[in-house]
Amino acid sequence: MTQSMDCSPVTPVLHYTSQVFAPDGPLARLIPGHAPNAKQAEYAGLVAGMIGSEDPYPGQGAVIALLEAATGTGKSIGYLVPMVINAALTGERAVISTHSNLLSRQLVLDDGPLAIAAVRAVLPDSRVDRVTIAARAGRRNFVDCARVAAVAKALDGAGGKDAAECLRGWLDAAPATFAAAADLGMDLPDRVTEADVCLLPTSSEAASTAFAAHVADGRGADIMVTNHALSLQSARLGHRLIGGDGRPARIGVFDEADTLPGTARSMAEARLPFTVVESLASRMPPGPELKALASALAGLRRIATPLLADSAVVFVEPGGPHAALIAAVERLRAALSPSAWEDGWELAVAMRELREDAADWLRAAGKDGYAVAVLAVSPVRSMPALVTVETRPGAILTRLWRCGRDGPYMRAVLLTSATLAAPSLAARSRPDFNGIKRELCLSGTDNIPETLAAAFAPRQFGKLSFMLARRDAAVPTVRDGDGTVTTDPDWLDYAGHGIMAAHAAGGRTLVLATSYADAEALGERVPGALVQLRGTPLSVMADAFRADPAAILITPAGWAGLNLPGMVDHLVIPRMPFAAPDEARAAVRIRAMARRGMAEGDARGVLAAAARADAMRRMSQGLGRALRRPSDRATVWILDPRFPLPDNLIRANPRLRLNQGPADRHIGWMSCIPIRFRTGLGNAFERAAIFEGLPAPAKAAA
Repeated sequence: MTQSMDCSPVTPVLHYTSQVFAPDGPLARLIPGHAPNAKQAEYAGLVAGMIGSEDPYPGQGAVIALLEAATGTGKSIGYLVPMVINAALTGERAVISTHSNLLSRQLVLDDGPLAIAAVRAVLPDSRVDRVTIAARAGRRNFVDCARVAAVAKALDGAGGKDAAECLRGWLDAAPATFAAAADLGMDLPDRVTEADVCLLPTSSEAASTAFAAHVADGRGADIMVTNHALSLQSARLGHRLIGGDGRPARIGVFDEADTLPGTARSMAEARLPFTVVESLASRMPPGPELKALASALAGLRRIATPLLADSAVVFVEPGGPHAALIAAVERLRAALSPSAWEDGWELAVAMRELREDAADWLRAAGKDGYAVAVLAVSPVRSMPALVTVETRPGAILTRLWRCGRDGPYMRAVLLTSATLAAPSLAARSRPDFNGIKRELCLSGTDNIPETLAAAFAPRQFGKLSFMLARRDAAVPTVRDGDGTVTTDPDWLDYAGHGIMAAHAAGGRTLVLATSYADAEALGERVPGALVQLRGTPLSVMADAFRADPAAILITPAGWAGLNLPGMVDHLVIPRMPFAAPDEARAAVRIRAMARRGMAEGDARGVLAAAARADAMRRMSQGLGRALRRPSDRATVWILDPRFPLPDNLIRANPRLRLNQGPADRHIGWMSCIPIRFRTGLGNAFERAAIFEGLPAPAKAAA
């Protein structure tokens, strides 16, 4: 349900915001080639009206805005300008939360200073110059040089002298963060990941100096820029992580808000793989502790293996056939004792964390709380794990804006993204935000005014042309006789050929893979391509892409937040971005819906619809990587035959026999194409071409 909210009174925040975005305002002077953007001005006006107004729901929680802003709207500056004005006039702190590190850096280093300069031009007040914007990242973004030295020493002893020498270069440069290392062009050697050398809660005070200063800067800033994971963790811990020095964050902006549900789900699931315990045991010295842990793990495996023989997911209930499993986990928990080592030692810390994971699982198995205990097999590596899943993960975030004993923590919250609403083939009078509201437990709230649930898209912004897969091309996946789903090598060959064809047309080519495995497999078929492997920062790959006017970059991490204005001549989407199925999570959610009286078939339908909507939003985000400024032009290559063709293309090609082929079930995916490219005079999608590529694979004789 939504309410009306009168945002017409011109508050000081709205007054100065309108001046910044006026046709003759300061943005025209500060941004070369800037043209007035009516949609950006309207968007910024709504944000300013919300921030600058008095609390419309006293004692009922924060006012919440759901604003979708398609690529080209200019949402970052659209919300930063009112936030800077409000900070200057009132001293209120604010938090911006993003999904991608690239967007966070852009806000702190580029858009933030621009917004302050624009506000200074209309509000000549010394308070504007005192407004500060700072990042707040987690420990895992920082380097612990003591751990670097320890890993280098271990590699020396294990024959990895080249890798050890590389790490000694890290010690000489002493970068405080992995982002700083990337700026210096430094990469970790093979076999070493960021997790091996990042800062830990138990790192020494000397190693934590840079992090402590970083936290202090963030807490003292008027506008803190952080990430969704830290925001969710802060909500869980009573706002301590994003709190200020005596000033709570009263304004919250969640950019890339469509990724919040996924972040919440990943944080609401604790997974304790058996292999992690085995790895821990391999690092323990011989003795009774190792013997007890090995015995407990072996006993757990003996009981778990037959339970997983017929199903990849087993819901654990207290007593009955699962009593032995619960007892085995209890023995494992007891064996995970760090008492034999010093409290600060890394092995003891790892043991303590695993012990807590096992304890959480046991509480869920005993029906204590809202979590569900599961015994599951990993969908990727087919390895068993104990899984603890919260049934309503999105509820964590609502602690930031729902009323507690002392009122809501935040008084105004903006949820914004380029793809916040459910895609639609037809133009709608109002956007459909039901999906994101359901995921974030906002469906029943009255705190979303009708005027603050809106979508914005520029009428003209860049130009696209389209190259689509032929209907008889191989589909990306095949199912083996035993039901195992694998990637079809014929499709990989076709997609690789398409990437090479895009490259041959000239300019830079950005390829958005759906997984690191796909990226690596495609890279093997595209000589000279820059391939982002797991553990390699996207910022490093993006810098290499910018430096080469004929570069090919294959990345699974560039669907959102990657900003390459004027540099993407060809955008290749090899396959539609469906997420890999997670049977454990799906089964838990089905069970939760069944508890509310929903039939299993209906529950599966709800999950399928949600997965499809998530994939379509990701597709829309990916298409936005091609157009970052009004003058951008690009060709989009969609090499998955399940993506639908425009109707006129089918009619113009008799050999297609007037059907969509494997795209019949996915006609709605056409709505991922921005409406300005599939309607009216700018209907570039109707003029799409077919990429013939390799000959169709020969059909086996019946």
